[in-house]
Amino acid sequence: MSLSAWPVFLVFFPVVGFCIWLQQYYIPSARELARLVGVCKAPVIQHFSETISGATTIRSFDQKHRFQDTCLKLIDDYSRLKFHVAGALVWLGLRLDMLSSFIFVFLLIFLVSVPEGIIDPSK
Repeated sequence: MSLSAWPVFLVFFPVVGFCIWLQQYYIPSARELARLVGVCKAPVIQHFSETISGATTIRSFDQKHRFQDTCLKLIDDYSRLKFHVAGALVWLGLRLDMLSSFIFVFLLIFLVSVPEGIIDPSK
């Protein structure tokens, strides 16, 4: 089995190298985006908890719209970063899908173009 499977390594090692290169490109960006999401999540939670605890005071001074606008701005900032995190993940997924598609097409063309009798199916 190992004698006939050695050509697989001709494809395997470059693919692993490309995946590692993609990973080295993606991970620092994803780490920084995750840090920024955490930084933007804290003000949303803090503002929401302060609004809930002071709801009677906010209503009595008729400041609902001010707190609502602030809350919407904080949620927009948080959602913007979550969108970038999702975009980075889709970017990585697209690259890996393209890589697997190119490998499949290459191997399909190779197997179709090989003359009959070159590849022994019994091995």
